[in-house]
Amino acid sequence: SGLKPGPDGLLYAATQGGPGDEKPRIVVINPASMAVETVASNVRPNDLVVTRQGFIYFTDTGAGQVVMVPCSARNLSGPRPVAGGINAPNGIALSPDHRWLWVSEYSGTHVWSFRIDEAGAAGQSTAGSPTSPNPGSLSSGERYATLVVPPDRKNSGGDGSATDRDGRVYVTSHAGIQVFDWTGRLGGVLSKPAPDKSPVSCVLGGKEHATLFVCDGPRVWARRTLVHGQ
Repeated sequence: SGLKPGPDGLLYAATQGGPGDEKPRIVVINPASMAVETVASNVRPNDLVVTRQGFIYFTDTGAGQVVMVPCSARNLSGPRPVAGGINAPNGIALSPDHRWLWVSEYSGTHVWSFRIDEAGAAGQSTAGSPTSPNPGSLSSGERYATLVVPPDRKNSGGDGSATDRDGRVYVTSHAGIQVFDWTGRLGGVLSKPAPDKSPVSCVLGGKEHATLFVCDGPRVWARRTLVHGQ
């Protein structure tokens, strides 16, 4: 249900299990050999992101949590949550500098922001901001943006998320693809590709990462934009 490239050139995926006794897990895929290894088990992942620093963050919608696991892990059982109290967290995205994490609520009306803590000498990072003894942990969590809810819906349906190079956040929802600037201010809502179907995921890709690709179930839609993804 989620797929992202890592800084090592590998692909990381959140899987929901399958036929037989296969359980939900986080896996890593080698595009060259097609080999698949288990990164983490005993998990309930929805969507995920991978940072340049080598951390995977995924949403556990049922538990209302965000969970972190290092890319280097193999067969790690039950990795620890790093944030909680979110109303059905679903989509997850990174700021252009990979220092902030954004999480959308499916059953609520907010997009949350979290600072990704770093490790550094004498408690200071190279940027001069405070660092954590637990690199990869999350802090400064707050409700960053408010999602539009259609009149005929009880929740936003905030789902897949993406960001562009200027820090805008794109969130698929029942209303369409909602676009926020880096301050959390709503810039507009792109119409749903199909009026009868809510979009569930999005990404900026293609040439110059300037095409917005949107999934709404069995279909993938594309729209050329004037912005550029990461």
